[in-house]
Formats: sequence, structure tokens, C-alpha cells
Amino acid sequence: MFTYTTVVDGEEHDIVLRPFGEMPGRISRLHRGDIESQMWEAFEWGLKDAKQLDLIDEMPMSEIMEMLSDWQEGSQTDMGKSPGSSNTSKSPSAVRRSKRTS
Repeated sequence: MFTYTTVVDGEEHDIVLRPFGEMPGRISRLHRGDIESQMWEAFEWGLKDAKQLDLIDEMPMSEIMEMLSDWQEGSQTDMGKSPGSSNTSKSPSAVRRSKRTS
């Protein structure tokens, strides 16, 4: 499992995702050419608790991209990157830690 810690509305939350490398290939295939749709479908598949999607909805996009990158790196897998994905910035108000858990 992969755990990403964020702060939403002043409260710290752990977002727990299944291992990125176990994601079914259909997610990439069905959304080929549309990196954003791939990303959201991946999060919907990966979340251990679907209610955590509400937390992701409140996160700044720069932090969401950071979480996706960390999730991929944790599995040494890359979904593919859009041209602008390397230009993300950290949210100054967010606490960011990611860790792999068993």
C-alpha cells in the first residue's frame, strides 16, 4: 500500500492507495491520449476508501500531481506525463509526506 499524508481544512489526513503497479492496464488503454482522465480513473481505482476522493477534491492541483508522482515512484511505474506535469509546485499550506506501507 501507498500512504500520502495531506492537510485539508487544517486537519491531517492519510490517503491510502493500492500499489500503483497493480493497476489494471484497461485504465491506461481506455483513456489513452487523455492523461487527466487516466489520473482520475487511477485514483478512483486505487483508493482503499472511496470517501477519500472527497479529500482529494479539496487538495490543490499541484499537490494532487505531487501525490500521483510519489505514488508512481513508490511502485517504480510511470503512467505517462503531460508536457506541463514537470512544472508543478508545492502547496505552502500542505504537509506532504508519503510512505509505502505493507
